[in-house]
Amino acid sequence: MAEHLFELLFALSAIASFIASIYVLFTFVGIRRFRRGWRNPTRADFSPPVTLLKPLCGLDYELYENLRSFCEQDYPCYQVVFAVRTDDDPALGVVRRVMAEFPDRDIELVVDPRVHGANLKVSNLINSFSAAKHDILIISDSDMRVCPNYVAQISKSFGDTGVGVVTCLYRGVSAGNFLSDLACLQINEWFLPSVLASGLLQGDRYCFGATMAIRRDVLARAGGLESLANVLADDHMIGKIALKQGYRIELSPYVVDNPTQERSFRGLFAHELRWARTIWILNPGGHIFSFLINTISVAIIATLINDSTLDIDPIEAAVIALAVILRLALHRTVSRALDVPRPAPYWMIPLRDILSFVIWAASFLSRDVRWRGKRFRTKPDGTLIQIGKTETT
Repeated sequence: MAEHLFELLFALSAIASFIASIYVLFTFVGIRRFRRGWRNPTRADFSPPVTLLKPLCGLDYELYENLRSFCEQDYPCYQVVFAVRTDDDPALGVVRRVMAEFPDRDIELVVDPRVHGANLKVSNLINSFSAAKHDILIISDSDMRVCPNYVAQISKSFGDTGVGVVTCLYRGVSAGNFLSDLACLQINEWFLPSVLASGLLQGDRYCFGATMAIRRDVLARAGGLESLANVLADDHMIGKIALKQGYRIELSPYVVDNPTQERSFRGLFAHELRWARTIWILNPGGHIFSFLINTISVAIIATLINDSTLDIDPIEAAVIALAVILRLALHRTVSRALDVPRPAPYWMIPLRDILSFVIWAASFLSRDVRWRGKRFRTKPDGTLIQIGKTETT
């Protein structure tokens, strides 16, 4: 019995290793397709007035440069609304510095402590919503940075009346230290290719916090931002709002920069674990099989199951070597396709693959997540319930 079970495990692991290698090859197709759209946009110009909503909490890495980039858009009519919850938030000083630098821009600051649900980012957005003047709303996270053509690239997609939401991928830009490089590898070479591969199979069905642009009337028909007050993945839900109303989600060819600085391994592990658990809750089937994107780890596990003595034969060595070569090739392709300014060294790729696999495995151990010093439990529908006391991180 045990021998048959062992043979079954080996067969399954060998199949998984093969599929993992095919997956990496498949991502090359997705990246090339996306690259063509990025370099050769075809949609005619459409420039409606837009409002940029920027919820803020604390001092993100290079926050001044991030916020400033949204205020220097080459666009005829746009408004920027910054929102914080408390008058002692350190982000306030940065916002006021930016506002003083751009006195002729239509910029508004909202400071409002009201809490509308467990998701404090959404509470921030609800509090600032009344200040929004225009019918196209572009919401983006505070740790994103853009070029002057960003709003023009996003808004012209709404020239197609079938588009309800526009979103963007984002590119990790490392601060240059080891942990930041590890974090950016996860964004650029595990998350981003998986999105593009998924898009090839089922179209664009996801929205990302890097950019959530939505028509005001689409949001209103779904109950407004208040409908998102207690959900963990507000970006995911904004996408679902559009799809339920028969609109499309459009993935813009524009790629947003995400300047990234990680100071501790604990912090890196915690927020990547939160991302993994969020995906598990919202897309359990896809998350279960997402271990296949960790090509090197899958190949190593298949080899260990086949030969626990670690006496690796040439065929087993070739399987691992193929997995490593494919991952290194993907690293080169992504770095070039996205013009990553400081790509991580090649030797970090196997380490990142193994870490991603460990985080994937750990994501199944609990439904609890830690987010900005608070601890939450998530229901199967993605609703947040705060548990315990506020923590310091």
